[in-house]
Amino acid sequence: MKKKFRLAFILLFSMTAFFSCKKEKPAPITPVESHLYEMIEMDTIINPLDIILNLGTLAGDTGININEINTSVVPNGISVQDAISYLLSNWSGIVTGKMYYSSKDVAGNPKTLSGRVYVYLDQTKDLRGIILASHFTKAADRECPSNRILQLEAIYSILGYAVVMPDYIGYGKTVDMGHPYLDWTSTAQSCIDSYLAAREYLEDNGYNIGDEIYNIGYSQGGSSAMATLRMVTESYSDKIQFTKSFMGGGVYDIEATFDDVVEKNFTGIPYGMPMIINGLDCAQNLNLNLDDIFIGKTRENYRLVLSKQYDADELNEILTDNKATDIFNEFMFDKTHPVTSKIMEAARKNRLTDTWTPNNGEDISILHSTTDDMVPYINSELMNEALENTGCELEFISGDFGPHKAGAVLFFINILGYLIGL
Repeated sequence: MKKKFRLAFILLFSMTAFFSCKKEKPAPITPVESHLYEMIEMDTIINPLDIILNLGTLAGDTGININEINTSVVPNGISVQDAISYLLSNWSGIVTGKMYYSSKDVAGNPKTLSGRVYVYLDQTKDLRGIILASHFTKAADRECPSNRILQLEAIYSILGYAVVMPDYIGYGKTVDMGHPYLDWTSTAQSCIDSYLAAREYLEDNGYNIGDEIYNIGYSQGGSSAMATLRMVTESYSDKIQFTKSFMGGGVYDIEATFDDVVEKNFTGIPYGMPMIINGLDCAQNLNLNLDDIFIGKTRENYRLVLSKQYDADELNEILTDNKATDIFNEFMFDKTHPVTSKIMEAARKNRLTDTWTPNNGEDISILHSTTDDMVPYINSELMNEALENTGCELEFISGDFGPHKAGAVLFFINILGYLIGL
């Protein structure tokens, strides 16, 4: 298998050298005012090898030998090498395009949002279904789906699915707006509307869509996917029935996340602290003064985080303080303080671990590494407890899968193993 894997990557890199993204004439768009999609230009053909390379890059970024990643929990026993080898031998041309669609802002007012769609280039080929893929944290606007053609989640389009990826509020077309990071209501709305708009577009343009609909996401995407499932359950079950939802390494309880960071006096994602506090402020109009909340390098540089001009790697070099006591002002450790109390109340309103019940028989898979260094494992423990005995088909995959990025590799391979085995 190792020899086969090496040959696959030799093929991958050599063929990639001869391919590049190409512009084609946009697919026709019917100008009907009632359409949810305002503009979708499927104008870029992607070499599937470039998409596959993204998975190999993520595996390399973990700093862990991919042969050491524990894939024993993956359906059909598929490893990273198996998945890449399968994809290399089973692919067709993929076309992608930026999408603008009708949705709402945090106040519920009409707003045009953006995202991206991936689908077979050949419109006569039947699709297996649609995957609504919520992306993980993108600190820089240039990284969001509408602005970056190659997204990791596009890999599922090779298996015959249309992949729909919203930017979320605050990125792409709405980059001038604040990003309500981890706000479940506005994020879920943007995801649901992106799915409905993309489906409408695909039907209008002759794609034969299968019955499978998946809801997936890792890290911020895991939170987003869970929020989407909740909103579908509460408000859209007449329009959307997910075949299965996959969530990995998500934040489902902001207060529990904060408590974990304080207790351990550690966070593996320092730039995430300003994003979370500012996200609550954007969503609930808390009128916070971040200069009062943060200290040290975080206070000096949080505006760089919120500028959306720097990616995660760049921010990790700037914000190197990972102790809570070096990030937060002293009053933040006292929940009775007026400012801290306001923040925690907002966090509780945003909690996904209570006050709702999935539809009976809903198929849900939650994955989280017990040694996750960025998103505290307690999030998935609490989410699993909340969903137990609710009548859903719940799968909770946990174990020492390594740090957050290693868990991401396992998460995406887990979905590949499931879909390949269907």
